[in-house]
Amino acid sequence: MNKKLEDKLMAKIKNNDVKMKPKWWFKAVKDGQILLLTSVFAISSLLITSCVYFVELINPQSLIKMGTIGREVLFENLPYPLILAALITIVFGVFIYPKIGDNYKKQKLQICLFVFTWIIILTIILTSLRFMLESGWFLF
Repeated sequence: MNKKLEDKLMAKIKNNDVKMKPKWWFKAVKDGQILLLTSVFAISSLLITSCVYFVELINPQSLIKMGTIGREVLFENLPYPLILAALITIVFGVFIYPKIGDNYKKQKLQICLFVFTWIIILTIILTSLRFMLESGWFLF
C-alpha cells in the first residue's frame, strides 16, 4: 500500500503536477500566526482591563456592605459580555499557541501557563498605564 502511494507521488512530481510553494509563503504564514497570537493576547488584555475598570466603577466594597440588595446590584451590573469575550479570547489563544513553531510538543498545562502569564503581564501593564494617565503622571 505504501509503495503504491509512493509511486503515485513520484509520478506526480515527475509530471510537474505538484507545485512548490515559495519560501516567502511559509514566512508569511508563520508571521501571520504570530501576529494573530499577539493580537489575541492584546485583545484579551484590553477586555480584562475594561472589566477591572467597570468593576471599579461599580465599587463592590460599598455594595457588599449593603447586604443582600447590594450583592444583587453588584451581580446585575457586572460586565458579563466583556468577561465572556475575555474568556473566549483566552481559550482561542490556548488553541492558537500550539500551532506556532515547536510548541505542539509542549504539554497543555505548559501552554495554558504561558498564555495566562502573558495575558496577566499585559493586563498589569495596561492597568498601570491607566492609573498613571488618570493620576496625571504623564502630564508635564
